[in-house]
Formats: sequence, structure tokens, C-alpha cells
Amino acid sequence: MKLKGFQNSHLPCLNFDDVIIEPKVSNFHPDEVDISTSMIAGLKTNLPIMSAHMPSISNPELISSISEMGGLGTLHDEIKLEDIDLFISKIKAIKINKKKYPNASMTNSETPIIIIACSAIDMKKAEYLLSHNDVNYVILNNVQPLHTQIIKNVRILSKKYPQRIILGNIVNEEGAKTFAKMPLVAVKVGLGPGSICTTGIISGCGMSQFTAIFEVSKVAKANNMKVIADGGIRNSGDIVKALAAGADGVMLGKLFAGCHEASGKIVEIDGQKYKQYEGARYNTIEIPDKTGIDKIDNFLTPDIRANFRVEGVSGLVPYIGPAHLLLYILSKGIRLTFGFIGAKNIIEFQKKVTLRYISSNSYKELNSNIPIRATHSFI
Repeated sequence: MKLKGFQNSHLPCLNFDDVIIEPKVSNFHPDEVDISTSMIAGLKTNLPIMSAHMPSISNPELISSISEMGGLGTLHDEIKLEDIDLFISKIKAIKINKKKYPNASMTNSETPIIIIACSAIDMKKAEYLLSHNDVNYVILNNVQPLHTQIIKNVRILSKKYPQRIILGNIVNEEGAKTFAKMPLVAVKVGLGPGSICTTGIISGCGMSQFTAIFEVSKVAKANNMKVIADGGIRNSGDIVKALAAGADGVMLGKLFAGCHEASGKIVEIDGQKYKQYEGARYNTIEIPDKTGIDKIDNFLTPDIRANFRVEGVSGLVPYIGPAHLLLYILSKGIRLTFGFIGAKNIIEFQKKVTLRYISSNSYKELNSNIPIRATHSFI
């Protein structure tokens, strides 16, 4: 990747809206390109897309649809230990028709690949999942992965269960170097860019997503480590910019939240359908019934305690129909970009792609033709 206007060693904090991809001479059409990838070491998928492990998204039905289209689905980390086998059995009961879905991601038994998230602090649950014969990969997640205890836990577990763990989430060179030598299958990148993540606001800590992917990817590629961009993806344009920065694949939350198969309930307002969407809960701060401070306790009504959430908020997203439709549209957008710059696959794309830094006025110009009442940002 080339980024005109900056020295790569002194890249400022940039997000996806700060850059644009330059078109180049090309001798083939978008339908001729290969957008397969290995966003998990040792596993090839035909789409560089994975679903976020969030309660309002993750379920066997969505995992099935994503797998049929060539991506990967995940289960969230709020599944109780005693309920894990039930969820696994539901996924194992799904059989993918390879003739109908030739690009599907699946096991040798023609069932979806099982990926489950778990707090990196919960060693008991992590051990159970990693030792489970039917779990393919475990996402060890924590909002503060550079805490010494988390680093110790990941080192112990990855040594005992090599090539089974996806680590989340890191955002810079220091984070990448900390985990680069551990036998992980991938690292997730992102702190703050998620559509309903407020971590960066309440803590003042995080990283602009394009720069975060770029920094982590430099270290990752030197150590054969895969990178999954997690957060800030609103459309296919953002996906290809994440790939351009060095990601091997992306994790989508908000976009999948609007799909029919997602776990959130459908809500109708003024004739328009929406689905409920909640932020990740692994990084929330719970309010106790009593703090011991009278001036605070007098204000802690049950409603306030139930609704107070500082690192993940709830909301509604437009209902967009089946996940198959979403993934079809996103894949078309990715292919279009590859065709624009003459890249036959992701590896060639990352070598050939050139991005330009754009001003705020340029961004406004690029978006001036979007209909005011457009409901689906991925189109």
C-alpha cells in the first residue's frame, strides 16, 4: 500500500473517511477477481467478512447464512457455560448444501465453522471452549488486552492450545509486538470506532481505525499473523480501505444487526422496520445497588442502574432483510474496487493499491449525491 501525502513511518491518526483509493489501469472486470482470503491462519474463506460476537447479532441462524455465502459467523461471550453445548449442537445440526452454495465456509462435515468469544479473564470458560472438540476457534476478548494479567493468560492458553485463539482487540505497534510471537491464528484491531462503542468518548483512549490497522498489520505481516479489522465498517468502501491498510478480513456489527437473521427484535416506527442493536457488554461498567456514598445512592434508582452503560450503548438500525442480500451487495462492491485498480486478488490488491489523503471538503463532495433519506448505508 502507498499513501500519498505522508511518510508511512509518521502516519497521523486517520479513519476511513480521510483516504480514497486511486483507480489504475486494469485489463479485467470485477467479476473476474478473487476476493478469497485467510483472515484466520490456515483457513481460507471466499469472503473477507466475519460477524461481530454481540448478543443482538450472534445466533445459529445468522451463522448459517454467513457461512453459506463464504464468510464466518461467531457466537457471543454472554452464553452461560452450561448453555454452550446447546448452542454448539444447534450449529452442528446445520447442514450446508455445497452444490447450492459452492463458496460456503464449512467443516469437513459440511457444518458451519464454530467460533465462540470468551473473556480473556475467564480462564475456566476459556479452557472449556479451547478443549472442546467441536469448537474450531475461540476469540479471547478484553477491552484492555495489554494488561499484564491478560498477556499472561493469553500466553498460557496459546501455548497449551496453539493455533486456536483469535485475540481482541489491539490498535498499535506496541500491542502487535506484544502478541506477535504467540501462536495465535489472528488478532482483531479496533478500540473506539464501533458504531455504538463509546469507549473513546468516555476514556479519551483509542485509535483511528485506518491507522490502527496499518500499524498492527506492519508487525503482523512480518510475523505471519492474520489481522481482522473490527469496528467502523459502514459499507463496502470501508471494507476495501481496511484491506488496503493491511487487514486480512473485517468484522461487521451494525450491518449484520439489521439483517433478518440477527438476534435483535424487529421494531416498527412510522411504518419503517428497525432491529434492536446493543453494544458489547464485556467492557461495560455495572452500577451496584449501593455504593456506600449517600449522595450517589439517593440517585441510583432501578431504572438508572438498568440503563447506565458507559462503553456500549443500545439503539435501532434499519431492517435490511436477509444476510444473503447484504453479503451479495458487499461482495460486489469489493470486486468493483479490485477491478478499478487491476488487482486479481487481495494480496495483489494490497501491493498495488494507492490511497490519497482527502480534505473534509473532498469528503463532502464524494457524498453529495447520496439521497437524504437513504436508509441503507452499505448500498
